[in-house]
Amino acid sequence: MHPVVKAIFKAIFAEIFLLVSSMIITPSASAEPLLIMAASSLTNVLPEVARAWKAQGAQGSQEVSFSFESTSRLAQQITAGAPGDVFFSADRAWMDQVEKVGKIDKETRVTLLSNRIVLVVSADSSFAPTSAAALLDPHLKHLALAGEAVPAGRFARAALKTNGVLAKLQDRIVNAENVRGALLWVARKEAEAGIVFETDARIEPGVKTAFVFPESSHPKIEYSASVIHGTKHPRASRLFLEFCKSAAAKKLFVAAGFR
Repeated sequence: MHPVVKAIFKAIFAEIFLLVSSMIITPSASAEPLLIMAASSLTNVLPEVARAWKAQGAQGSQEVSFSFESTSRLAQQITAGAPGDVFFSADRAWMDQVEKVGKIDKETRVTLLSNRIVLVVSADSSFAPTSAAALLDPHLKHLALAGEAVPAGRFARAALKTNGVLAKLQDRIVNAENVRGALLWVARKEAEAGIVFETDARIEPGVKTAFVFPESSHPKIEYSASVIHGTKHPRASRLFLEFCKSAAAKKLFVAAGFR
């Protein structure tokens, strides 16, 4: 074979080899991040759990990404067909709704955590209510709550109703998109008080807890999780949920204030 022709063929084969090699090592769908869609009150702790899960190496090199939002909004997104792998709900009712329309793999559903709701005021506030009845004080002009469809907002309204003050406070209630929004308003002193999950109050230095609402005053707070139907990562999703039930994960959840 003529040397020039031989050189051309060698160049062509080299290009083909590089192309095939790049196709072999190109990340597949399994290398895409595992998308965890979770209630905003889990914003701080779930990334810690994910890091601990990756450190134990059972899932290989699977990366994890998060979408934190109010449970109600996430449930609506999943119901509408938004892609995701695992759903963490702060309310049994919303998980029930997503299951009802067939958007989760119900055999993977598990109840993981519980929480409490508390009344918070800004860290340097002189306003110190010790009961729901004390919220009728004229000093309180704005009471920050998560929206009515949001779990923390629903539990807060139930507690206020049980204590007979919800109707009297309606004109002072300001609605945030999620529980972290309500927390931020109080920390910024844009509202004199707010009702949030106990775990949220713990991570915000700009607020202090005035009192805890009795658990008998509202529906039971249950965080549940499930693999989302149609996940691209069924094995990794199930492994992550299994890890969330482990002693190592429990230690992290408890340290964050969950029960």
